[in-house]
Amino acid sequence: MFKKVYRILLKTPMVVLGLLLYTLTSIIGGFLFVTEKSRKKFYRNNSSFFSGFILKALWFKINVKNKKYLKQLKKQNQNFFIISNHMSYLDIMIISSIIPTLFITSKEVEKAPFLGRISKWGGSFY
Repeated sequence: MFKKVYRILLKTPMVVLGLLLYTLTSIIGGFLFVTEKSRKKFYRNNSSFFSGFILKALWFKINVKNKKYLKQLKKQNQNFFIISNHMSYLDIMIISSIIPTLFITSKEVEKAPFLGRISKWGGSFY
Protein backbone atom coordinates (compact mmCIF):
# COMPACT_ATOMS: atom_id res chain seq x y z
CA MET A 1 0.00 0.00 0.00
CA PHE A 2 2.73 2.47 0.98
CA LYS A 3 4.73 1.60 -2.14
CA LYS A 4 1.71 2.34 -4.36
CA VAL A 5 1.08 5.71 -2.70
CA TYR A 6 4.79 6.54 -2.95
CA ARG A 7 4.79 5.82 -6.70
CA ILE A 8 1.75 8.01 -7.28
CA LEU A 9 3.27 10.85 -5.25
CA LEU A 10 6.48 10.52 -7.24
CA LYS A 11 4.86 10.33 -10.68
CA THR A 12 2.31 13.12 -10.39
CA PRO A 13 4.68 16.11 -10.06
CA MET A 14 6.80 14.88 -12.98
CA VAL A 15 3.77 14.45 -15.25
CA VAL A 16 2.42 17.88 -14.27
CA LEU A 17 5.85 19.42 -14.84
CA GLY A 18 6.05 17.75 -18.26
CA LEU A 19 2.61 19.06 -19.25
CA LEU A 20 3.43 22.58 -18.04
CA LEU A 21 6.75 22.66 -19.89
CA TYR A 22 5.10 21.24 -23.01
CA THR A 23 2.44 23.95 -22.86
CA LEU A 24 4.99 26.71 -22.30
CA THR A 25 7.34 25.59 -25.08
CA SER A 26 4.43 25.09 -27.48
CA ILE A 27 3.11 28.61 -26.89
CA ILE A 28 6.57 30.15 -27.26
CA GLY A 29 7.35 28.03 -30.33
CA GLY A 30 4.08 29.08 -31.94
CA PHE A 31 5.25 32.69 -31.83
CA LEU A 32 8.90 32.10 -32.74
CA PHE A 33 8.40 30.04 -35.88
CA VAL A 34 6.81 32.17 -38.56
CA THR A 35 6.17 29.74 -41.42
CA GLU A 36 3.67 26.94 -41.10
CA LYS A 37 6.26 24.36 -42.16
CA SER A 38 8.79 25.39 -39.50
CA ARG A 39 6.05 25.59 -36.86
CA LYS A 40 4.80 22.06 -37.67
CA LYS A 41 8.39 20.75 -37.50
CA PHE A 42 8.86 22.39 -34.10
CA TYR A 43 5.54 21.05 -32.81
CA ARG A 44 6.42 17.55 -34.06
CA ASN A 45 9.81 17.51 -32.32
CA ASN A 46 8.49 19.20 -29.17
CA SER A 47 5.66 16.66 -28.86
CA SER A 48 8.05 13.80 -29.42
CA PHE A 49 10.40 14.99 -26.69
CA PHE A 50 7.69 15.63 -24.10
CA SER A 51 5.85 12.40 -24.93
CA GLY A 52 9.03 10.53 -24.06
CA PHE A 53 9.49 12.65 -20.94
CA ILE A 54 5.98 11.99 -19.64
CA LEU A 55 6.14 8.28 -20.44
CA LYS A 56 9.42 8.01 -18.53
CA ALA A 57 7.85 9.91 -15.63
CA LEU A 58 5.06 7.32 -15.64
CA TRP A 59 7.73 4.57 -15.63
CA PHE A 60 6.67 3.14 -18.98
CA LYS A 61 9.16 0.89 -20.68
CA ILE A 62 8.71 0.78 -24.44
CA ASN A 63 10.01 -2.21 -26.35
CA VAL A 64 10.40 -1.53 -30.07
CA LYS A 65 10.78 -4.40 -32.50
CA ASN A 66 12.58 -3.86 -35.81
CA LYS A 67 14.54 -0.82 -34.63
CA LYS A 68 16.66 -1.01 -37.79
CA TYR A 69 13.59 -0.33 -39.89
CA LEU A 70 12.66 2.74 -37.83
CA LYS A 71 16.20 4.11 -38.09
CA GLN A 72 16.04 3.73 -41.89
CA LEU A 73 12.75 5.60 -42.00
CA LYS A 74 14.22 8.46 -39.96
CA LYS A 75 17.24 8.74 -42.28
CA GLN A 76 15.25 8.74 -45.53
CA ASN A 77 13.67 12.17 -44.92
CA GLN A 78 10.47 11.12 -46.70
CA ASN A 79 6.86 11.37 -45.65
CA PHE A 80 5.09 8.16 -44.69
CA PHE A 81 1.97 6.97 -42.87
CA ILE A 82 1.86 5.03 -39.64
CA ILE A 83 -1.59 3.52 -39.34
CA SER A 84 -2.58 2.55 -35.84
CA ASN A 85 -5.71 1.03 -34.43
CA HIS A 86 -5.11 2.54 -31.03
CA MET A 87 -7.09 1.74 -27.93
CA SER A 88 -6.17 4.77 -25.83
CA TYR A 89 -4.54 8.19 -25.99
CA LEU A 90 -1.31 6.71 -24.63
CA ASP A 91 -0.75 5.05 -28.00
CA ILE A 92 -0.34 8.49 -29.52
CA MET A 93 2.30 9.40 -26.96
CA ILE A 94 4.09 6.10 -27.44
CA ILE A 95 4.28 6.44 -31.22
CA SER A 96 5.34 10.07 -30.94
CA SER A 97 8.06 9.26 -28.41
CA ILE A 98 9.57 6.64 -30.73
CA ILE A 99 9.52 8.64 -33.94
CA PRO A 100 8.57 12.33 -34.33
CA THR A 101 5.14 12.35 -35.94
CA LEU A 102 2.23 14.55 -36.90
CA PHE A 103 -1.24 13.10 -36.50
CA ILE A 104 -4.47 13.32 -38.47
CA THR A 105 -7.49 13.68 -36.21
CA SER A 106 -11.16 14.60 -36.42
CA LYS A 107 -12.78 18.01 -36.33
CA GLU A 108 -14.48 16.98 -33.07
CA VAL A 109 -11.08 16.70 -31.35
CA GLU A 110 -10.14 20.15 -32.66
CA LYS A 111 -13.24 21.63 -30.99
CA ALA A 112 -12.69 19.90 -27.64
CA PRO A 113 -11.49 22.37 -24.97
CA PHE A 114 -8.40 20.53 -23.68
CA LEU A 115 -7.63 17.95 -26.36
CA GLY A 116 -8.14 20.50 -29.13
CA ARG A 117 -5.40 22.75 -27.77
CA ILE A 118 -3.03 19.84 -27.08
CA SER A 119 -3.59 18.39 -30.57
CA LYS A 120 -2.99 21.80 -32.16
CA TRP A 121 0.30 22.16 -30.25
CA GLY A 122 1.17 18.67 -31.44
CA GLY A 123 0.84 19.86 -35.05
CA SER A 124 -2.19 17.71 -35.85
CA PHE A 125 -4.06 17.96 -39.12
CA TYR A 126 -7.85 18.12 -38.97
